[in-house]
Amino acid sequence: MNLKDLYKTLPIGKQNALHISRIKWGMSKRRAQEVINEKMNRAGLIVCSSAGGYYRPETKEELNEYYDKCHKHTKKCERRDYRIKTSMDNWR
Repeated sequence: MNLKDLYKTLPIGKQNALHISRIKWGMSKRRAQEVINEKMNRAGLIVCSSAGGYYRPETKEELNEYYDKCHKHTKKCERRDYRIKTSMDNWR
């Protein structure tokens, strides 16, 4: 199956999210996560995630919620990177 076909098998809406172990694509869970997190999102096939699993956004609110979650995570990583860089610059 190609990416678009795999994408279409994902449920629509956060309330229908599937845990990675329930996504049956004939590949390992790790490989399925790589396909979702790297290939699909890079190709513009947005797959959201929540505690319940993976899903295609049904509403703009779900997409906004996922964006906010990702943005918050990015900001945390940027702050961590800054602290590491500062420590490197001040290393004796």
